Amino acid sequence: MINQRWLKDNLEAIAIAVVMALVIRQFAVEAFKIPTESMAPTLFGERRGLSGDRILVDKIGPMLGGYRRFDVVVFKYPLNAGRNYIKRLIGLPGEELEIRDGDIWVDGKIARKPDDVQEVLFFPVCPADGESRREAAGRWHVPRLLWKRLEEGDFEASSPSDTTLTFYGPRVRDAYPWAGEGDGRYDVGDVRIEVTVRPLAPGGEVILRIVEGRVTNDLVLSVGAGESRLSRGDERIPLPGLFLPPDRDTDVSFANVDDTIVIDVGGTRFRFEYEGSGEADHSADQVGFGVAMASARFSKPTLSRDIHYERKGRGDGIVIPPDSYFMLGDNSRNSKDSRVWGVRIYEMKDGTTFRYDDSEAETRPRAGPEPGTLVFTDHEGIVRTIKEDSVERERSEMAPFVPAKNMVGRAFFIFWPLKFWPLHSKKAAKDQFRLGFIR
Repeated sequence: MINQRWLKDNLEAIAIAVVMALVIRQFAVEAFKIPTESMAPTLFGERRGLSGDRILVDKIGPMLGGYRRFDVVVFKYPLNAGRNYIKRLIGLPGEELEIRDGDIWVDGKIARKPDDVQEVLFFPVCPADGESRREAAGRWHVPRLLWKRLEEGDFEASSPSDTTLTFYGPRVRDAYPWAGEGDGRYDVGDVRIEVTVRPLAPGGEVILRIVEGRVTNDLVLSVGAGESRLSRGDERIPLPGLFLPPDRDTDVSFANVDDTIVIDVGGTRFRFEYEGSGEADHSADQVGFGVAMASARFSKPTLSRDIHYERKGRGDGIVIPPDSYFMLGDNSRNSKDSRVWGVRIYEMKDGTTFRYDDSEAETRPRAGPEPGTLVFTDHEGIVRTIKEDSVERERSEMAPFVPAKNMVGRAFFIFWPLKFWPLHSKKAAKDQFRLGFIR
């Protein structure tokens, strides 16, 4: 009798646990594995013998508060609902969207990214991934006079009566090293420079410069006393209470991204938004730093660029229907997303239509079991068999939008690293432990 009671209690507990797990999976949180590199480097798929990131997806939050632009979301692929895709949500229902010079514009205005999203969408340029500071230092063009190259890729400048700057030599381009790409195709003007500055004596100014579209943006920091400022073209914006203390290291960050200047000096932040056109001549773009009538040491200079969205023929006047969304991958050049989705349509003689994805072998029509028949997987993930002589005509059209009914949830956490063993390299070791929140 005791054994029967014990068995009954345990079976009930197991049954409740299974039901609860199914309920949680259906309505609250579900786990997914990333299969491809379309969201790299935010999320990695299977690559170089390593399995892809495992993520958790929140289903309840979007039901209560809706989706926001730049959320990373999982959805059922609109051309084959049997497959789940993961992308970054770019366009919301009813909006008119454009891609201009790598940025997102909505209803005629630039869409600025939230700070936490922007941080993960800054990609390293110099040093590049896996590159030492000493290796990267050679790409900064240092004047022969008034400058010294120091150990570990640091610099020292001293100019008693003039302004002297060092500039990053190569053009900043949309390179994708994690995808095995070369030097990139497009110039990128949205960049950030970070450097640790130690003035060696009171007086003078330290300057960080970003030139984009022939407009010069200078962050001018007074040493010891005086008024620091942001100079943008002919504008002079004072930065009250900001200066660099002599003989002390101060971390300085200067970014020009999404028509916004963001400054951080020793933890004090300033933000200045301006109105751009989304069109720029990048032939004269520059990034540099230096001094004016001052002496300073510059340590750990780091240059990053913003994500640059390629147009791929879908950059103008994209009007998003009600209850639909527009999606892009972070690996912009190598992402099958809303810019390229197209559907093939069978119009049958009886008036019915069938839609399918002609870009995937698994959904593309093939010879059926009977002569004169075709088998394919339609946009709902259903395997169909039709007679060829029942087709009235066949046509193609773009299908760039994700219906609201296809949305699964918001990805919020990487819960399992790529692979624990073996640790083949420092790069592989770094990828082992990617636990963390997704932005």
